[in-house]
Amino acid sequence: MGIYRRGKTYWISYTENGRSYRESAKSDNKRAAEDLLHKRKHEIREGIFFPGHNLSSVSFKDMAGTYWDLHAKQKPSAQTTQYHLKMLVDFFGSTPLDKIKVPDILQYLNGVKERSSAATANRHHNILRAIFNRALEWEKFNGTNPAAKVKQFRVENSRTQFLEMADITRLLAACDSEIEPIVSLAILTGMRRGEIVNLRWEHIDMKNGIIHVLKTKSGEPREIPIASNLMPILEARRKGDGGPVFNISTRALNSHFSKALKLAGIAGFRFHDLRHYADPRIMPSYVALP
Repeated sequence: MGIYRRGKTYWISYTENGRSYRESAKSDNKRAAEDLLHKRKHEIREGIFFPGHNLSSVSFKDMAGTYWDLHAKQKPSAQTTQYHLKMLVDFFGSTPLDKIKVPDILQYLNGVKERSSAATANRHHNILRAIFNRALEWEKFNGTNPAAKVKQFRVENSRTQFLEMADITRLLAACDSEIEPIVSLAILTGMRRGEIVNLRWEHIDMKNGIIHVLKTKSGEPREIPIASNLMPILEARRKGDGGPVFNISTRALNSHFSKALKLAGIAGFRFHDLRHYADPRIMPSYVALP
């Protein structure tokens, strides 16, 4: 049993029948936390402790919405997180947070792993754990984080596949007209998928040959020189000084890219792997410029 702080608010922790509880004192006054802890000790000692009365009944769906509105949608990875959140809400629905247990989480994550990969399941796990942490921090839940008790899946780090020049040529030939310039841009600049999807004409200085990447994984903006063989690709798409460069969602891009890989007969390759070919010098021999 003890007292600690989260930000400016005091919290208490205590144990009953081998189960640990954490509860907000809803005050920045330590004395209020001491009084609450004393009250819980008395309830446990007298057999009148009913934890269900103290736990929040907020549903997973409501908490996921709050997490998105107050936290996740401000992040560079918002679009991907939103897609994962939908899957999480579809599974857990309106289940109260205090009713979600470790076996429920394992069932969900195992399903994601079977349908996709261990790495994807781990990303879902990170979001799930963050939702419970924010619920605790924002005083919407007083229990323990069940996702924190679940170990992540082991991911092999040797997945990256390197293609021969002939493979890249075949891949570009297999791309449809919507994603061929996107794949070319990825190879020429090393930009990430999300950076390309969010790229706008306002971020491109054609006169000085600079792409300004504002939303990056690190959160720090960066500048990318426009290679001479990239300029014609951008000029062919330019229709004005504003708006998105590519009108495509991450999900649609993934679908188009998967089809191109299949047509090209390439397996085990990801869009992210294109970053390893970020060298303008290799492009002139196989990119058909407009």
